[in-house]
Amino acid sequence: MTSVIDTRNPKSQATPQHNQMQPPSPVTSPVLEKQPPKQICPVIVMPLHPPQRDFFFLSIFSFLFFIPLAIAAVLFSLKTRDANILGDHRKAERSSRMALGFAISSIVLGSIIIICYVTIQVWTHKG
Repeated sequence: MTSVIDTRNPKSQATPQHNQMQPPSPVTSPVLEKQPPKQICPVIVMPLHPPQRDFFFLSIFSFLFFIPLAIAAVLFSLKTRDANILGDHRKAERSSRMALGFAISSIVLGSIIIICYVTIQVWTHKG
């Protein structure tokens, strides 16, 4: 807080002034006065890309064939879900392809192993 004394008037007393800034005087511009008020429009936020498929049930089904590859398929399936929730399209797309690849590999490799096992069992009991 500061005091101001008017030296031109000997009867003036010290008047306290607070250090407050005065608001700037409004500048009138013909361009600003002619503009209509802006309207507020609602905005709908939508993702740019649809969410990637996670192939979770296919990954679970692949557990019946070859478990090590099925575990990787389930993990990538869950990564796809997380990336979709976070909106990371690249990571979701990559994880989705990996989940599908591991699930299909698990089913194919498991089927080959099962077919080979059955074939060997039939041949050994036949003779």
